[in-house]
Amino acid sequence: MLGAQGSSMWEGNEGYPIWSDRSDRRSPVAQVTENFNGGHKRNVSQSTVHHSLLRSRRPVRVPMIISVHCRKHLQWARENQNWTLEQWKKVAWSNESFSFRSRGWLCTCAPLTCEVMAPGCTVGIRQAGGESVMLWAMFCWETMGPAIHVDVNLIRVTSKNIVADQVHPFLAMVFLDGSGLFQQDNAPCHTAHIVQEWFEEHDEVFTVLPWPPNSPDLNPIEHLWDVLDRQVRSTAAPSRNLQDLKDLLLMFWCEKPQDTFMGLAESMPRWVGAVLVAHRGPTAY
Repeated sequence: MLGAQGSSMWEGNEGYPIWSDRSDRRSPVAQVTENFNGGHKRNVSQSTVHHSLLRSRRPVRVPMIISVHCRKHLQWARENQNWTLEQWKKVAWSNESFSFRSRGWLCTCAPLTCEVMAPGCTVGIRQAGGESVMLWAMFCWETMGPAIHVDVNLIRVTSKNIVADQVHPFLAMVFLDGSGLFQQDNAPCHTAHIVQEWFEEHDEVFTVLPWPPNSPDLNPIEHLWDVLDRQVRSTAAPSRNLQDLKDLLLMFWCEKPQDTFMGLAESMPRWVGAVLVAHRGPTAY
């Protein structure tokens, strides 16, 4: 159980203990007890503090964003806040995920339900962090897109092939008039010169959507990664090898109904609105 410095445990209604200062959610029980006893006439034991604090939990992982990323993140949201649903329907969302295998997160925190995204209750992760099978996929409002496994060690080499073999035919089929917008993040493999050259040579088929760096909370496919991850973890027969994991991921992806993709595209105004409300902080998406 964790607490906060300067906590006042008996300031709640009907005698229920609460914190008056939640600035430090990672203090151990011994430290909270010492801080409390140092500022109050009534001393308490560590056991009392332990049973009086909020339940500890692991911090929510959020993108590790520097100031320039925050500025571009917010700027993108402002520029696109008035997009209509018809405009969002034109976007084909894509991404690859590394995070289908559990990782240990040693630190914990103790937030209120409404505070899980507060700075003291989150921990930064890097955009390409994680380990496991890599799955690349895309979708748009109208339909499910392709999903393929990618060799993590060859991602730089295969990015151009993915665009040529998967993105190009999909967008050419769905958006016959060339009005489709292709979204991808700014990972080095996506911004490589050879990939950008290919986009320039095929700009009559679709347009690449400008994208702020390190902004998974604006990409609805991140929601699908979370769903797939939970489905894999909850399967009755957990995968024992990477091939089982690959098969499960593809199976769960292909089972997604069309209204799932439609709903995600239609939710984009809320995603953008959440960024504007959070200003430069993390959102719940």
